[in-house]
Amino acid sequence: MAPLTSLTNSCDHQKRRSFLRSFDLWKMMMVSVLLFFLLTTLCQGLAQVIRLNSSHELYAKLQSGEIDALVDVRRRDEWELGHIAGAYFVESLGSYTAAVADASPTNRTMNTSAVSSSSSGGGSPDDLRGCEYCTLALYCASGVRAQSAIAVLSQYGFEGILYNGLGVVNWVQAGYPLVNDTSNSSPPPPCTTNETVSNQCQQEWKQQQQNTVKQGNHQNSAAIPAPLALLWLRPSGTTVICITFWAISTTMMFL
Repeated sequence: MAPLTSLTNSCDHQKRRSFLRSFDLWKMMMVSVLLFFLLTTLCQGLAQVIRLNSSHELYAKLQSGEIDALVDVRRRDEWELGHIAGAYFVESLGSYTAAVADASPTNRTMNTSAVSSSSSGGGSPDDLRGCEYCTLALYCASGVRAQSAIAVLSQYGFEGILYNGLGVVNWVQAGYPLVNDTSNSSPPPPCTTNETVSNQCQQEWKQQQQNTVKQGNHQNSAAIPAPLALLWLRPSGTTVICITFWAISTTMMFL
Protein backbone atom coordinates (compact mmCIF):
# COMPACT_ATOMS: atom_id res chain seq x y z
CA MET A 1 0.00 0.00 0.00
CA ALA A 2 2.86 2.34 0.80
CA PRO A 3 4.26 2.39 -2.74
CA LEU A 4 0.75 2.93 -4.15
CA THR A 5 0.11 5.79 -1.73
CA SER A 6 3.45 7.32 -2.58
CA LEU A 7 2.66 7.06 -6.28
CA THR A 8 -0.75 8.65 -5.76
CA ASN A 9 0.77 11.53 -3.79
CA SER A 10 3.41 12.01 -6.46
CA CYS A 11 0.74 12.20 -9.17
CA ASP A 12 -1.29 14.69 -7.14
CA HIS A 13 1.81 16.78 -6.58
CA GLN A 14 2.61 16.76 -10.28
CA LYS A 15 -0.96 17.75 -11.09
CA ARG A 16 -0.79 20.65 -8.65
CA ARG A 17 2.52 21.78 -10.12
CA SER A 18 1.10 21.53 -13.64
CA PHE A 19 -1.95 23.52 -12.59
CA LEU A 20 0.18 26.18 -10.94
CA ARG A 21 2.38 26.45 -14.03
CA SER A 22 -0.69 26.82 -16.22
CA PHE A 23 -2.14 29.39 -13.85
CA ASP A 24 1.13 31.36 -13.80
CA LEU A 25 1.27 31.19 -17.59
CA TRP A 26 -2.29 32.49 -17.81
CA LYS A 27 -1.48 35.35 -15.43
CA MET A 28 1.61 36.31 -17.42
CA MET A 29 -0.38 36.28 -20.64
CA MET A 30 -3.00 38.56 -19.11
CA VAL A 31 -0.30 40.93 -17.84
CA SER A 32 1.29 40.92 -21.29
CA VAL A 33 -2.03 41.82 -22.95
CA LEU A 34 -2.70 44.57 -20.42
CA LEU A 35 0.81 45.94 -20.90
CA PHE A 36 0.34 46.00 -24.66
CA PHE A 37 -2.92 47.93 -24.41
CA LEU A 38 -1.32 50.34 -21.94
CA LEU A 39 1.55 51.01 -24.33
CA THR A 40 -0.79 51.53 -27.28
CA THR A 41 -2.82 53.98 -25.23
CA LEU A 42 0.30 55.91 -24.24
CA CYS A 43 1.48 55.95 -27.83
CA GLN A 44 -1.71 57.66 -28.89
CA GLY A 45 -0.36 60.88 -27.39
CA LEU A 46 2.61 60.99 -29.73
CA ALA A 47 2.75 63.10 -32.85
CA GLN A 48 1.32 61.68 -36.05
CA VAL A 49 4.12 61.80 -38.62
CA ILE A 50 3.22 61.60 -42.31
CA ARG A 51 5.62 61.73 -45.24
CA LEU A 52 3.98 63.36 -48.24
CA ASN A 53 4.26 61.54 -51.55
CA SER A 54 4.96 64.60 -53.68
CA SER A 55 5.23 68.37 -53.74
CA HIS A 56 1.86 68.42 -55.49
CA GLU A 57 0.34 67.00 -52.32
CA LEU A 58 2.12 69.63 -50.23
CA TYR A 59 0.88 72.40 -52.53
CA ALA A 60 -2.70 71.12 -52.33
CA LYS A 61 -2.61 71.05 -48.52
CA LEU A 62 -1.17 74.56 -48.40
CA GLN A 63 -3.88 75.86 -50.72
CA SER A 64 -6.65 74.18 -48.72
CA GLY A 65 -5.42 75.68 -45.45
CA GLU A 66 -4.91 72.27 -43.90
CA ILE A 67 -1.37 73.17 -42.83
CA ASP A 68 -1.06 75.70 -40.01
CA ALA A 69 2.64 76.40 -40.55
CA LEU A 70 5.17 75.64 -43.27
CA VAL A 71 8.68 75.41 -41.82
CA ASP A 72 12.00 75.59 -43.65
CA VAL A 73 14.70 73.72 -41.66
CA ARG A 74 17.69 74.28 -43.96
CA ARG A 75 20.77 76.45 -43.47
CA ARG A 76 20.55 80.22 -43.77
CA ASP A 77 22.51 80.35 -47.05
CA GLU A 78 20.08 77.85 -48.57
CA TRP A 79 17.13 79.90 -47.34
CA GLU A 80 18.53 83.05 -48.91
CA LEU A 81 19.04 81.34 -52.28
CA GLY A 82 15.34 80.54 -52.46
CA HIS A 83 12.50 79.16 -50.35
CA ILE A 84 8.80 78.38 -50.59
CA ALA A 85 6.61 81.45 -50.20
CA GLY A 86 5.07 81.79 -46.76
CA ALA A 87 7.57 79.46 -45.10
CA TYR A 88 8.93 80.15 -41.62
CA PHE A 89 12.68 79.73 -41.24
CA VAL A 90 13.95 77.63 -38.31
CA GLU A 91 17.60 77.15 -39.15
CA SER A 92 18.98 73.59 -38.97
CA LEU A 93 16.24 72.43 -36.61
CA GLY A 94 17.17 68.78 -37.23
CA SER A 95 20.56 69.39 -35.60
CA TYR A 96 19.09 70.64 -32.32
CA THR A 97 20.40 68.53 -29.43
CA ALA A 98 19.54 70.46 -26.26
CA ALA A 99 18.07 68.51 -23.33
CA VAL A 100 14.34 67.93 -23.48
CA ALA A 101 14.22 68.80 -19.79
CA ASP A 102 14.70 72.45 -20.75
CA ALA A 103 11.32 72.37 -22.49
CA SER A 104 9.15 72.71 -19.41
CA PRO A 105 5.75 74.24 -20.19
CA THR A 106 6.41 77.04 -17.68
CA ASN A 107 9.24 78.29 -19.88
CA ARG A 108 7.12 78.46 -23.02
CA THR A 109 5.74 81.81 -24.19
CA MET A 110 4.45 83.09 -27.48
CA ASN A 111 7.14 83.75 -30.10
CA THR A 112 7.37 87.32 -31.36
CA SER A 113 10.39 87.12 -33.67
CA ALA A 114 9.95 87.04 -37.44
CA VAL A 115 12.83 84.65 -38.02
CA SER A 116 14.04 82.14 -35.50
CA SER A 117 17.45 82.22 -33.89
CA SER A 118 19.29 80.69 -30.97
CA SER A 119 22.50 81.18 -29.09
CA SER A 120 24.10 78.28 -30.97
CA GLY A 121 23.36 79.88 -34.35
CA GLY A 122 20.62 77.41 -35.24
CA GLY A 123 16.93 77.09 -34.53
CA SER A 124 15.23 75.14 -31.76
CA PRO A 125 11.74 73.79 -30.95
CA ASP A 126 11.23 76.94 -28.88
CA ASP A 127 10.94 78.85 -32.16
CA LEU A 128 7.69 76.97 -32.76
CA ARG A 129 6.30 77.15 -29.24
CA GLY A 130 2.57 77.63 -29.34
CA CYS A 131 2.29 75.25 -32.31
CA GLU A 132 2.57 72.01 -30.32
CA TYR A 133 -0.90 70.83 -31.37
CA CYS A 134 -0.99 72.43 -34.82
CA THR A 135 -0.49 70.80 -38.21
CA LEU A 136 3.03 71.55 -39.41
CA ALA A 137 4.80 70.79 -42.68
CA LEU A 138 8.61 70.77 -42.61
CA TYR A 139 10.87 70.76 -45.65
CA CYS A 140 14.57 70.96 -46.46
CA ALA A 141 16.41 70.15 -49.69
CA SER A 142 15.24 66.55 -50.14
CA GLY A 143 13.31 65.54 -47.00
CA VAL A 144 16.13 63.98 -44.97
CA ARG A 145 16.75 66.92 -42.65
CA ALA A 146 13.02 67.52 -42.45
CA GLN A 147 12.63 64.03 -41.00
CA SER A 148 15.35 64.75 -38.44
CA ALA A 149 13.59 67.98 -37.49
CA ILE A 150 10.31 66.11 -37.09
CA ALA A 151 12.05 63.69 -34.72
CA VAL A 152 13.27 66.66 -32.66
CA LEU A 153 9.78 68.14 -32.43
CA SER A 154 8.28 64.77 -31.50
CA GLN A 155 10.85 64.37 -28.72
CA TYR A 156 10.15 67.88 -27.55
CA GLY A 157 6.44 67.18 -27.04
CA PHE A 158 4.79 68.29 -30.28
CA GLU A 159 1.63 66.21 -30.68
CA GLY A 160 -0.05 67.62 -33.78
CA ILE A 161 0.28 66.22 -37.28
CA LEU A 162 3.81 66.65 -38.62
CA TYR A 163 4.17 66.41 -42.39
CA ASN A 164 7.47 65.74 -44.08
CA GLY A 165 7.07 68.10 -47.02
CA LEU A 166 10.14 66.70 -48.80
CA GLY A 167 12.44 69.40 -50.23
CA VAL A 168 12.91 72.34 -52.53
CA VAL A 169 14.39 70.00 -55.14
CA ASN A 170 11.06 68.15 -55.36
CA TRP A 171 9.19 71.48 -55.23
CA VAL A 172 11.06 72.94 -58.21
CA GLN A 173 10.86 69.69 -60.18
CA ALA A 174 7.09 69.76 -59.68
CA GLY A 175 7.01 73.18 -61.36
CA TYR A 176 6.42 75.41 -58.35
CA PRO A 177 8.42 78.62 -57.81
CA LEU A 178 10.74 79.68 -55.02
CA VAL A 179 11.06 83.19 -53.67
CA ASN A 180 14.38 84.88 -53.03
CA ASP A 181 13.97 87.00 -49.92
CA THR A 182 17.31 87.86 -48.37
CA SER A 183 15.65 90.16 -45.84
CA ASN A 184 14.20 87.13 -44.02
CA SER A 185 10.97 89.02 -43.54
CA SER A 186 8.57 86.08 -43.73
CA PRO A 187 6.13 86.44 -40.84
CA PRO A 188 6.03 83.75 -38.16
CA PRO A 189 3.02 81.41 -38.17
CA PRO A 190 0.04 82.70 -36.16
CA CYS A 191 0.27 79.81 -33.70
CA THR A 192 3.58 81.18 -32.42
CA THR A 193 2.31 84.69 -31.78
CA ASN A 194 -1.42 84.36 -31.16
CA GLU A 195 -2.55 82.42 -28.10
CA THR A 196 -6.08 82.17 -29.48
CA VAL A 197 -4.81 80.36 -32.57
CA SER A 198 -2.65 78.10 -30.43
CA ASN A 199 -5.60 77.18 -28.23
CA GLN A 200 -7.73 76.55 -31.30
CA CYS A 201 -5.13 74.09 -32.57
CA GLN A 202 -5.26 72.27 -29.25
CA GLN A 203 -9.06 72.08 -29.29
CA GLU A 204 -9.05 70.75 -32.86
CA TRP A 205 -6.40 68.21 -31.92
CA LYS A 206 -8.50 66.95 -29.00
CA GLN A 207 -11.55 66.68 -31.24
CA GLN A 208 -9.52 64.76 -33.81
CA GLN A 209 -8.33 62.34 -31.14
CA GLN A 210 -11.89 61.73 -29.98
CA ASN A 211 -13.09 61.18 -33.56
CA THR A 212 -10.24 58.75 -34.20
CA VAL A 213 -11.15 56.72 -31.14
CA LYS A 214 -14.84 56.64 -32.13
CA GLN A 215 -13.99 55.68 -35.69
CA GLY A 216 -11.66 52.96 -34.47
CA ASN A 217 -14.35 51.57 -32.18
CA HIS A 218 -16.87 51.39 -35.03
CA GLN A 219 -14.61 50.05 -37.75
CA ASN A 220 -12.52 47.65 -35.70
CA SER A 221 -14.99 46.35 -33.11
CA ALA A 222 -15.15 42.94 -34.79
CA ALA A 223 -11.53 42.74 -35.92
CA ILE A 224 -8.87 44.91 -34.27
CA PRO A 225 -9.27 46.63 -30.88
CA ALA A 226 -9.28 50.43 -31.14
CA PRO A 227 -5.97 51.03 -29.30
CA LEU A 228 -4.21 48.51 -31.54
CA ALA A 229 -5.74 50.09 -34.64
CA LEU A 230 -4.58 53.52 -33.49
CA LEU A 231 -1.08 52.23 -32.90
CA TRP A 232 -1.04 50.68 -36.35
CA LEU A 233 -1.89 54.06 -37.86
CA ARG A 234 0.96 55.74 -35.99
CA PRO A 235 4.36 56.43 -37.56
CA SER A 236 6.43 53.33 -38.16
CA GLY A 237 9.16 54.45 -35.75
CA THR A 238 6.70 54.84 -32.91
CA THR A 239 5.10 51.50 -33.72
CA VAL A 240 8.46 49.74 -33.68
CA ILE A 241 9.44 51.31 -30.35
CA CYS A 242 6.17 50.40 -28.63
CA ILE A 243 6.02 46.84 -29.94
CA THR A 244 9.71 46.27 -29.19
CA PHE A 245 9.28 47.41 -25.59
CA TRP A 246 6.21 45.20 -25.23
CA ALA A 247 8.02 42.19 -26.72
CA ILE A 248 11.04 42.61 -24.43
CA SER A 249 8.84 43.00 -21.36
CA THR A 250 6.81 39.94 -22.28
CA THR A 251 9.91 37.86 -22.94
CA MET A 252 11.39 38.80 -19.56
CA MET A 253 8.19 37.68 -17.81
CA PHE A 254 8.34 34.25 -19.44
CA LEU A 255 12.00 33.65 -18.64
